This record gives sequence, structure tokens and C-alpha cells, in this order.
Amino acid sequence: KENCQFDERLTRQSRARATQSIQAADRYQAGQVIVKIGDRIDARSKAALDQLNAATLPLAELLFQTVTTATLKGHTPEEVKPDLLK
Repeated sequence: KENCQFDERLTRQSRARATQSIQAADRYQAGQVIVKIGDRIDARSKAALDQLNAATLPLAELLFQTVTTATLKGHTPEEVKPDLLK
């Protein structure tokens, strides 16, 4: 004997709730525009920008450290002037 019964309306509601927060993964090519000036940032573009930031931040920090070290190499702290960092 069956102890359950299919309810199409409840099934649709349950599916909608379960999939509401799911976002499809977008793939971007190097140089491809994610958002343009004036565009509204929605959840999808925010997720893409967050991933881009997470992927590029370590490289940016390493580049900054390398350039700073090369610029200041051979200078004592007393010799360092702000114009050396320009």
C-alpha cells in the first residue's frame, strides 16, 4: 500500500526553492568584458568578479613586492624617498 502521493504544485515549489540559489558557471576568455561602465552588477557578474579577484590578487601582490624590492634595492631606509616609488 502506498504511503505517499505525488503533488505537482508542491514538487514545483520545492524545486524552485532548491534551485533558487544555484548559479551556472560562466567561462570567460582573457580580455573578455565581464561588466561595462554603467552596468548593474548582478549576482552572476559579482561572482565572476570575485573569482577574478581571488585568482589575480596573489599575482598582483607578488608583482608589487618584486617591483618595490627592485626599486629600493641598494637603498637604506633613510635614503628612501616617495619619488623612488613612482
